[in-house]
Amino acid sequence: MILVLVANGSEEIETVTIVDVLRRAKLEVVLASVSSHLEVKCSRGVVLKADILIDEVNDFVAIVLPGGLQGAKAFSTSSKVLDLLKKFDFENKIVAAICAGPIALAKAGIGRGKKVTSHPVAQNEMKDFQFSPDDVVVDDHIVTSRCPGTAITFSLALVELLAGKHVSETLEKEIYLK
Repeated sequence: MILVLVANGSEEIETVTIVDVLRRAKLEVVLASVSSHLEVKCSRGVVLKADILIDEVNDFVAIVLPGGLQGAKAFSTSSKVLDLLKKFDFENKIVAAICAGPIALAKAGIGRGKKVTSHPVAQNEMKDFQFSPDDVVVDDHIVTSRCPGTAITFSLALVELLAGKHVSETLEKEIYLK
């Protein structure tokens, strides 16, 4: 199971794209709210309903953080999120973040020295990392991406890591009608 976090202020395109692409790959995805409510109001006013609250999180193979500056700040100030990130990192499970989401990785102190990317707004927070301008960066079990426009590519990179290259390539052909 893949854990996708969501908070008030999360980026809608990124959140929905990640969940959608992973589910198209037949991966089990759970959307967990870091607030005290299942419903969260995203950065552009779209309301999403999570499957569970963060307190209900148990065993997952990957954790994914969408961007949205306010959502990323909520992740980076949540001791529960920071503890989960550290646990996933310690266990060498996939830790992924897009746009401003990598701010929480920096706050959790994980992935230092690794190659990462993020939205330029988060770049100043990434001083302990090797910053890359690439759309998607995979360095060991840390996966990062830049912005809403890279959400499909980011999600397909996660599919490749979690389900294999064949599944990712097949899904890419379906999405882009190649």
